[in-house]
Amino acid sequence: MCLLRNIREKDDGWNAFFSGLVSGSSFFIEMKSRRSEMLKYAFPKAMEIIFNMSEKRGYIKTIKGGEVFLFSFAMGVYMYFMHNNPSKIKKMDKSILKLMFN
Repeated sequence: MCLLRNIREKDDGWNAFFSGLVSGSSFFIEMKSRRSEMLKYAFPKAMEIIFNMSEKRGYIKTIKGGEVFLFSFAMGVYMYFMHNNPSKIKKMDKSILKLMFN
């Protein structure tokens, strides 16, 4: 990003876009076994960014305690798969959930 800023002599959204594009392309050279782990981290972050931008621009309104509801919903989905289809959950995730909720 700093390189683009120095080359273009500007600091705007295009620098962030191109920097994100270049760094995001590293996902395709990562080992296939690690891609799902990276996605588990990157997807919620992307959704958070979209939510914050939408809230800031006034497209959506926040609900008091909405984070708790969203977390509860996500844990409910995760626990549903843990109970009904445990083969779809990674071994490390299973061990963490068993440690927390056994």
